[in-house]
Amino acid sequence: MPANAPAPEFFDTNEFEQSFVTTPIISCYKQAIQTANNELDHRFVEGESIRSLVAERSDFFDYLLTHLWNRFIPTTAELELIAVGGYGRGELHPQSDLDILILVGDTNPEIDDQLSAYVTALWDLGLKIGHAVRSVEQAIALARKDLTVMTNIIESRGLAGNGELLEALVGQTRTEEMWNAQDYFNAKIEEQEIRHERNNNTEYNLEPNVKTAPGGLRDIQTIAWVAKRSFGAGDLPSLHKMGFLTDTEFSLLRNGETFLWRVRYGIHMLSKRPEERLQVDAQRQLADIFGYSDNPKALGVEQFMRRYYRWVATLSQLNEVLLQYLRESILGESPDSAPKTINRRFNTVDGYIQTSNTTIFARYPSAMLEIFDLMGDDPDIKGIRASTIRQLRAHLHLIDRRYRADLRNTSLFMEIMRSPYNLSRILKWMSEYGVLGAYLPEWDKITGLMQHDLFHRYTVDAHTLILVKHLRMFHQGLRSDDFPVATRVARKLPKPELLFIAGLFHDIAKGRGGNHAQLGAIDARNFCERHHLGAWDTNLVSWLIDKHLLMSGVSQKQDLSDPDVINRFAEKVGDQTYLDYLFCLTVADINATNPELWNSWKALLLRQLYHQTSAALARGAENPTNAIMWIADTKAGALAILKKDGYRIEDVEQLWSAYHDDYFLRENTADVAWHTRLTLDHNSDEPLVSVKDTRDSQAISATQIFVRTVDHPRVFAAITKALYRLNLSVYDARIHSLDDGFTADTFIVLDNNKETVAHDAAKVARIIEVITHDLTYINVVADSPSSKTSRLDQYFHRKTKASISTEPSERYSVLHVVTSDTPGLLARLATVLNRHDINLHFARTLTMGEKVEDTFHLTTAEGVPISNEDDINSLIDDIETSIDELHE
Repeated sequence: MPANAPAPEFFDTNEFEQSFVTTPIISCYKQAIQTANNELDHRFVEGESIRSLVAERSDFFDYLLTHLWNRFIPTTAELELIAVGGYGRGELHPQSDLDILILVGDTNPEIDDQLSAYVTALWDLGLKIGHAVRSVEQAIALARKDLTVMTNIIESRGLAGNGELLEALVGQTRTEEMWNAQDYFNAKIEEQEIRHERNNNTEYNLEPNVKTAPGGLRDIQTIAWVAKRSFGAGDLPSLHKMGFLTDTEFSLLRNGETFLWRVRYGIHMLSKRPEERLQVDAQRQLADIFGYSDNPKALGVEQFMRRYYRWVATLSQLNEVLLQYLRESILGESPDSAPKTINRRFNTVDGYIQTSNTTIFARYPSAMLEIFDLMGDDPDIKGIRASTIRQLRAHLHLIDRRYRADLRNTSLFMEIMRSPYNLSRILKWMSEYGVLGAYLPEWDKITGLMQHDLFHRYTVDAHTLILVKHLRMFHQGLRSDDFPVATRVARKLPKPELLFIAGLFHDIAKGRGGNHAQLGAIDARNFCERHHLGAWDTNLVSWLIDKHLLMSGVSQKQDLSDPDVINRFAEKVGDQTYLDYLFCLTVADINATNPELWNSWKALLLRQLYHQTSAALARGAENPTNAIMWIADTKAGALAILKKDGYRIEDVEQLWSAYHDDYFLRENTADVAWHTRLTLDHNSDEPLVSVKDTRDSQAISATQIFVRTVDHPRVFAAITKALYRLNLSVYDARIHSLDDGFTADTFIVLDNNKETVAHDAAKVARIIEVITHDLTYINVVADSPSSKTSRLDQYFHRKTKASISTEPSERYSVLHVVTSDTPGLLARLATVLNRHDINLHFARTLTMGEKVEDTFHLTTAEGVPISNEDDINSLIDDIETSIDELHE
């Protein structure tokens, strides 16, 4: 019988052969596979070398497939069994496909039947086989037009059969015959770009693909494929030996690949399927397997994922540098690529900057910052040559404490922050090549740092660079359509570089424990003083970082119709310049945290807070707006509009006599006029429902639904349940019980795509129909809806926490609810409030990934704040229990 491929040491071939005496053939093979899986998985959990495990799995299947081949295929057959793909490289993970190519020479019906029986047996074993049966000629023809087939041939190896067939195939698919080095390189680059695009062009997805995302295993393989096609060296040790990889690059690639192999093996083992995404549940399980444990500063899973993100970022950067180096080697330089001198230290070739010789950074260490300063002055420079990037990395050790204190270097860094061109790209390059982390050690501490939730989309370093990019676009007027106010404000800032510095440092202290804003403000002050900024500049930057969460918190959690809220915020800000800087930083921060969380309503709230605070600052602290003035202005403005429209003042004033002061505080002049006009025209006790898109001077921001109906304890519950069924999310609600037995309520909503709906006549008609119906039959409206939560929401589920506070001077009790984001949440809360006979006057919802933080203003049925401790505790318990039931 022909020889089988050698079996790995752990597999007892004698016992395997003996099993065929008493056990059916297929069962013997299945048992062998199970034994191998158990052995290798156990050794993986015990921490054994992943390279040994991956290689031994491949060796085991070499033995198994050739053993089965020899049972079915005669030695005289003109056939060859060939391993391709990852299996061809001798790399098999638990759920990897066994990719095989069967080359066929002369054949006949008997051989066809034997071959069919062999493939059928592989399927019967439950193996994930990727197979093709082709003649040499067919394989050559396919390779000529199919990049994947060509790549499979590059990394193929024979397992059994007639070895001359593979030899013939390889000989006839050499670069002289097809896919020359240049064509193959260009095709692989295009393939990589498409692959990265499918992964959002980022290493930092919440559930990254360890195989295909930037910095994943495919990026390493792409380097090897291109190098093998061009130079004949097909693995990392060979590339290192021939001098293509430096010692450092080889070490990083090898260790990074080893890390990703362990992660991929773990994913396959845990999921029991060919899953390539590092899903959140696997992240936590692998963190435990790899020995990460929670500590006061970070969860074990956050520590593990930080290591993951740092590795893939490093591998992504190496992929970029090495492919550029290959490009230079394979494609050569264009006819017009003569170096263009910039100064004695630098020149450009084909638009890429490089050192004039290899000793520049050693002789002039400041040149490691100068190169980026030069790039910021010339928009035509596309990047840095691969050879110069290598030199940069090799000299990072020169950036030490003395270097950072040197006036030449601090001046250069400030010039970089003032760059007229490409600042965000320059900072990204500085981070990728290690210069930013070396010059700012604080930066290195946040590199790859990720918070394990759905709110923070990016690692801290990636988020920060995106934020700076937004700030630059505001300042350059590149996003004026989307961010008109932020653009206008940013373009008038006296020193925009201070805003960029604040952006760079705003989250610099995350992951240390304690208040990151306060700690970051200290770091920023030290930076400013080291870089010789004046006292005013230093104080502004430090203040911005300390208060960078203030404006978003006030706009999204507090009632901006309350003059006291505006006055308190204006007092904290102090002057218009500080407000301008803080507004730009806040808008950029929200958008850079998670773009899916930004919507037109949040934009409107920020603009509203900005403009109202500007007005308060202009009046001065000695002339604050008070409620009486605010109400009078609102009434006067609305009355002027209504009088112009032909409404009698007596009719308006008679209607308004039933309204409380809060209504005129919370509703603006135009909306008061709109509500009044609708009510007078309606002149009926039947429910009144009207829908329009609300806007400020800048843009349409949300859809506003106005409802006037006979007051009833279940009105709010009925409306929120109707809105839930209509797939509308409530962002703001203002509830006004009137003295005439009616209620006048306003709901700010967006659809599931965070879009307004009033432009769609059919949707508007449906909204009016459903709400009117539910109010008409209010006593038979169904109970709070239940809902299904997504896999990610279930994973990040948090217990509901509610609290109620009442300040002695306030008219309301304030309810804060922090819980998991769940459809129907507001409707369920309304049901609870009804049970406790509690009135709701104001609601504001804030969604932050999987978490919501909602704020409500409440009173008892008598219209006073809730003061009885037993009542408060009972209400809190009911709220927490009822909302948590939604998640079950």
